[in-house]
Amino acid sequence: MRGAGYAGEAHSRLATLAGALGPATQFAPRFEGPKPLEALAEFRLAIEELDPLMESALWEKVTEALEEEYELAQETEQAS
Repeated sequence: MRGAGYAGEAHSRLATLAGALGPATQFAPRFEGPKPLEALAEFRLAIEELDPLMESALWEKVTEALEEEYELAQETEQAS
């Protein structure tokens, strides 16, 4: 299943894409909490469990961008 096609296939079936949006919504508050990297790791596992044979470039790019942002925020926090 493709969106605009820029980030690759989101999921192999509409059902798994819809299923991934649920955990994304549930994890959103934790991404803004005190341990966002821990929440992100758990979110990645939840997405993989939905469609383990599917390597989603979309979710990979999303989680990598979030990870970079959280790591930068931690470094900035520690430096101040």
